[in-house]
Amino acid sequence: MGNSIFLKIFIVPGILFILKNIGNDYMTLQNQTCIGSQAKNQTRIVSGVYGDVSISFDSGRNLVTGVYEYYDKWNPKYKDFTDINVFYFFGQFEGDSIVKIKAGWPGISQRLFGKIIFSGNSSIRISLNDQPYGYNAVNFRKLDGVEFNFSYKKDWKEIRMVKNQRAHLFDLPDSAWIRKGYLVKDDIVKILSFSNKGWAEIEYSSPGMSDNVRHSWIRKEVLFDYTWQD
Repeated sequence: MGNSIFLKIFIVPGILFILKNIGNDYMTLQNQTCIGSQAKNQTRIVSGVYGDVSISFDSGRNLVTGVYEYYDKWNPKYKDFTDINVFYFFGQFEGDSIVKIKAGWPGISQRLFGKIIFSGNSSIRISLNDQPYGYNAVNFRKLDGVEFNFSYKKDWKEIRMVKNQRAHLFDLPDSAWIRKGYLVKDDIVKILSFSNKGWAEIEYSSPGMSDNVRHSWIRKEVLFDYTWQD
């Protein structure tokens, strides 16, 4: 019994000393442990295509960017789709699997708010406070959201939109390597990398033709930032 008491007296002051010195920081350490676990779970989120949704997740900034694209009923006369619904979104994780998002489109006053729920890497569910403008093939106002199943992985850093009326393309991150083609305002690009000299390496495709992906370089300043502001 004496030995037991001696050991308790010997050990407990050390614990008390630590607790006394770190005070409320003890809870902070616990919270940091939870945050670390949360970040670990988030790193398992896969950037890529989930049905009609393209998503990029930057774990370093806890940033999700993406776009929903629905195109149907091609009109050969006008060379365009008649049923279209497209919106861009961005947000951050609040917990291990829920992302609070803001959605909309440049030049359109409608601003939507909602969330994305990740079910591992198998699917996502998107719910919004209102229906986006355009043709509505699905109801985003459903409480349980609209489900999109995982299709394939992509190594995107961000998803953004073109800001300029015309954005020149380049074969290399060098102004001497300009291409004949160009992108136009509101075109969607998937960013693979950024250079430290104001260039972005991108993938892009024509609306409704996601199988025909092209690769290029573009100047970063011709793109909206991820909040689609200048």
